[in-house]
Amino acid sequence: MNIIGYIKAFGHLSFIDKSFNNVDALILTILSYLNFELLKPSNKEKSLFIKDIPDDMIVKLCDGEFITKSNEKIIRLLKYKKRYQDISIKYIHKVHDKLNTIQFFAITLIVPNYHPFICFRGTDLTLVGWKEDLMLAIRNVVPSQIEALNYVNYVSKKINGTFSLCGHSKGGNLAMFTSIQSRPEIQRRIDKAYVFDGPGFRNNKIFYTNGYQRVKNKIIQFVPRDDIVGCLFHTPKNKLVVKAKSVHFLQHNPYTWVINKNDNFKFLEKESRRVKIRRRTLILWIDQLSIEECEFMIEKIINALGGINSSFSYRFRLLAIKFRTFIGKHFGYSKATRKRLSKSALLFMKIWSESQIYYLKHPNEY
Repeated sequence: MNIIGYIKAFGHLSFIDKSFNNVDALILTILSYLNFELLKPSNKEKSLFIKDIPDDMIVKLCDGEFITKSNEKIIRLLKYKKRYQDISIKYIHKVHDKLNTIQFFAITLIVPNYHPFICFRGTDLTLVGWKEDLMLAIRNVVPSQIEALNYVNYVSKKINGTFSLCGHSKGGNLAMFTSIQSRPEIQRRIDKAYVFDGPGFRNNKIFYTNGYQRVKNKIIQFVPRDDIVGCLFHTPKNKLVVKAKSVHFLQHNPYTWVINKNDNFKFLEKESRRVKIRRRTLILWIDQLSIEECEFMIEKIINALGGINSSFSYRFRLLAIKFRTFIGKHFGYSKATRKRLSKSALLFMKIWSESQIYYLKHPNEY
């Protein structure tokens, strides 16, 4: 079964009747993709309960994401399930800044008979969000990470005791970043940081800091076997590999993750060789490119996809047409620009080929 099946099977049990687990953490994480700012109370201290979400607002709450229909289905279930309906949503915070390339959203969930959860949204369909993702390749810190750190500082003053952090995709990166970079007194209050298929960091030095050493046993990273997003850049090696009923990038969709009869994810022994090749290739490629070359590529990619004001929602519906547009944009560039882009692409292919040979010779290497 998947998380929908899990909710149907166990939603009638409170967190007293059945302990909180990894699957519950993923369900709470998915709630960060809903547009709760549409229901944001004028009083920031006031709570919005899941059971009180108006039925006629559910479509709008779930609009504008990759998995809109699944999100609609899950919120309609949660509203009427004893396990989730009394969870309250507080401290809704959204930043969408094209000028400074910030796409950020966070909520705090007050979970009955458990502790609060701070949930960070992953990348949305805007090219602002995607550009910020690409910036992870060239910056040690991106704007959303600062927003996340400030949000945790703020919320930690509003809630008592322990709390957990969670996020999917870029949201997972934010959960990991804030757990590492928060002040020691806040780190001591963190129970767990759930990272669901989240990318890592450009510089692996973050994993040698005192901050990481204090929380490394609290970070739980989940990735699908044929992972793409969670293998980007430098990440902790101790990942939990989850079986998914899908292939390649589609495994990034948490609704495809398999849950066993013991109400936990179905874990696999190791990630695929393709994942290792992708991770090694990207890390070595970025290391060999200058910051200027990376910035140049990011600018051209975003421009080719329609510019910072665009959204992917339309482009995914017309993927073939937009792919031709992308190629057309490339050949519309000057000869010097095409040469720079081609040089970077050839370097990528060279490292990709070398990585395939490397893992044939060293199949057990990370």
